[in-house]
Amino acid sequence: MFIPWHCFRLVLIAALTLPLAAPAAPAAPRYSVTTVGVAGSSARDINLSGHVLGAYTDSSGAMRGFLNTGGAPLDLGSLGGDTFASALSDSAMVVGFSANRAGEDRAFSYANGAMRDLGTLGGMYSRGYGVNNQGDIVGSASTGNPDEWNLERAFVMSGGVMRNIGTLPNGDMSRARDINNAGQVTGLSSVSTDGGPEHPYHAILYSGGKMTDLGTLGGLYSEGHAINDHGAVVGGAGSMEEYPSGHAIRHAFLYVNGVMTDLGTLGGKEAGSTAFDINNLGQIVGEGNSDSVQRAFLYENGALRDLNTLIDPAAGWVLQEARAINDLQQIAATGCKDGQCYALRLDPTSAVPEPDTYAVLLLGLCMVGFAAHRATGVGANRTVSSSGPHGTAALPFAR
Repeated sequence: MFIPWHCFRLVLIAALTLPLAAPAAPAAPRYSVTTVGVAGSSARDINLSGHVLGAYTDSSGAMRGFLNTGGAPLDLGSLGGDTFASALSDSAMVVGFSANRAGEDRAFSYANGAMRDLGTLGGMYSRGYGVNNQGDIVGSASTGNPDEWNLERAFVMSGGVMRNIGTLPNGDMSRARDINNAGQVTGLSSVSTDGGPEHPYHAILYSGGKMTDLGTLGGLYSEGHAINDHGAVVGGAGSMEEYPSGHAIRHAFLYVNGVMTDLGTLGGKEAGSTAFDINNLGQIVGEGNSDSVQRAFLYENGALRDLNTLIDPAAGWVLQEARAINDLQQIAATGCKDGQCYALRLDPTSAVPEPDTYAVLLLGLCMVGFAAHRATGVGANRTVSSSGPHGTAALPFAR
């Protein structure tokens, strides 16, 4: 393509002078921050309506769950004791677990202002961890087998029926963490009955009645935390790196088409990471840690980024973890400032062009003008006038 010299000169000047003209102009914040919980709260999930599910401790010291649909956070109540809210569907159904009056944890569903005890697999306790838009619920529960009284088994509850989905071969416990809209489940299962200090467990994918071992990143442990509607699983897994104690450092992973990929860390000494959620766009959120410092991350386009670099630093927030991201790219996160931590919602803001974008824009405008100028000789002289401080100038008409 022929580029006239005056166009090339304009782009060259722009490329050289734009960095000089605005050297201190930082990139516009990609996310705005909204507080959705009280002091001491944390975020757990977000649905497509931007409703945020979270946890907080009340004045008596009890753990409670809340749902914020745009106003003040709504307390979800309890079955008699502490309540932990885990997941939220697009229809605002909440699942989690709450201690009953006997002190036993029971999985619950919450809808239309009412909390319902989901029961167990025959044992004393259960916990709800995930729900899809069909109302299918996953979690773990004890069975009625006296030899398994202290071991949990993953369950899927559909149509009001709780079903034990078992374990991996040679395993004795399992836990279901999330279920997508196709009914695929992720979580973990032990891979041996060794009751010693090393009781390895692996991330799982349960689909079509079959449980698949997703492996690890070289360590003994892995756990799937979320699965999107394309069947991509994210979580945390023991890597080949170790702490001085000899335990493997956990790294965030993405599992797609039979391959587990290490997503890396945010850097630092003995750095680790865990992925908590993935949306249907493939964006992943979680937390990274090193040197006792915890930071929220966003993984997209092959890069792990500290979410704190994508918000306005003048607001004073330190984002410690990101628990969920919806398909509108809104994020449920926990952040702290002035000595207090809060459940937050991060909302995408409109982006501004980077300096190199301006150079490309100038080139495009110059080429349009050049083409219009050449076309003048064959009758293509359609123009629109623009008034400015120096009079009226003729500009090429553009649609």
